[in-house]
Amino acid sequence: MRNIFFIKRSLKVTIFTFYISLFAILSLSICSFQTFAQGVAINSTEAPPDNSAMLDVSSPSSGPSGSAGSRQGILIPRISLSSITDVSGFNTPIATSLIVYNDGLSGLSTAGFYYWNISQWVHIGTKGPTGATGNTGVTGNTGAASTAVGPTGPTSNEAGPTGPTGLTGPTGAASTLAGPTGAAGTVGLSGNSEGDMLYWNGSSWSIVAIGQVGQFLNLSVSKIPTWSGATYPTLTTNAANSITGGTAASGGNVTSDGGGTVTVRGVCWSTSSNPTTADNITTDGNGTGTFVSSINGLTASTNYYVRAYATNIAGTTYGNQESFSTLAVAIGDNYQGGKVAYILQSGDPGYDADVQHGLISPLSDQSTSLQWTGSWTITGATGTALGTGNANTNTIISIIGDGSYGAKMCSDLVLNGYSDWFLPSKDELNKVWTNRASIGGFSTSHYWSSTEDISNAANGAFKQLFSDGSMASNNKQSYLYVRCTRSF
Repeated sequence: MRNIFFIKRSLKVTIFTFYISLFAILSLSICSFQTFAQGVAINSTEAPPDNSAMLDVSSPSSGPSGSAGSRQGILIPRISLSSITDVSGFNTPIATSLIVYNDGLSGLSTAGFYYWNISQWVHIGTKGPTGATGNTGVTGNTGAASTAVGPTGPTSNEAGPTGPTGLTGPTGAASTLAGPTGAAGTVGLSGNSEGDMLYWNGSSWSIVAIGQVGQFLNLSVSKIPTWSGATYPTLTTNAANSITGGTAASGGNVTSDGGGTVTVRGVCWSTSSNPTTADNITTDGNGTGTFVSSINGLTASTNYYVRAYATNIAGTTYGNQESFSTLAVAIGDNYQGGKVAYILQSGDPGYDADVQHGLISPLSDQSTSLQWTGSWTITGATGTALGTGNANTNTIISIIGDGSYGAKMCSDLVLNGYSDWFLPSKDELNKVWTNRASIGGFSTSHYWSSTEDISNAANGAFKQLFSDGSMASNNKQSYLYVRCTRSF
């Protein structure tokens, strides 16, 4: 049987006059009967507690007029919390949901009711502002279509909107009746080929077909434009032949002069493709027909491009392009103004494994009787090695100046299209002597070198006897043979 206890408030004596806390009384009551299912009611009507409540406290909803104290409430414990985690003065652990009233006089300044949520005090505040609207939920599936037909509406006197256009009907049979011929249109502004032009003949546009390259447009007395004048010559290029280390042969065939006399023809060549007359050229006559061209001054082991060219009043045009590679040269080969006297070897100054370099000697002597300088002046031209002859020559001339002597003669020499000759140094002259048989034209006499004798600089310079190759210092004023040299 359920035990129900009543605590009735006396009308004359207030329960709270005993200075006993309401919560203490409740605690004692609960503790006294904690082993039973029970409810406690506090009221002035002796009504039993609600079955769902452990503690049911009630007060009249209204009291007699002027009856002070007829309406009362529950006073929750008042404390001062320093922070939301302040547990000082409490028996711990604090029960979850314990309620207190914070008076706001300490660190936690917001006054009001707080409850304990295991780790901190939570303010039981007024209703906060409405939060932001959440995202729209996923649209649900469309419901099944209704099959019920609604009632017919009232008849309207107004016309409804126009319905959609119906399907196009089948095409009717073609008519056999021809319509009237329309007026003639103007000629479209387009020719038949790139370069065609149009002119107005007084009533319509007419096409002037493209002319030949090099021609010009001429207006006749009848005001009809026509192409006039010569066009470019037509020609082909011969493949290169008779190729050596420094020369080759080519040529061409002018098959048409284009209506204008061919005034000059030949070939042009370069190490770059599509050579023009701005590069190296030959001049080989005029007019139409075949011609042969000799190409000189080439570099050994090098690739070249060649084209025939022809010029008339319209301008210059070119034949097809041919290419060829020169051969590597050997001692004694005719090459760049003379014969190859020496080819640089590995270890020589200026040696290049990919490009041949060396010395060229003329086919004959430049003098059989010439002084080294004809003075006792020290020049400082003491270079002996390969590659120093040209520097020696320039040094001697800078000191001695004009005159008739070996270095000046070689510097002034222009031979077979080349003007970069010099008096060879001591070692360069010895290479020429070594290969004298392949070059030819030497005497057995003494030849000057450009190397001054440093031990006898005022008077001596080196000479070489070509009968046996012996070399010695000699008086600069002596008259000896001179054979100039150039490098490639």
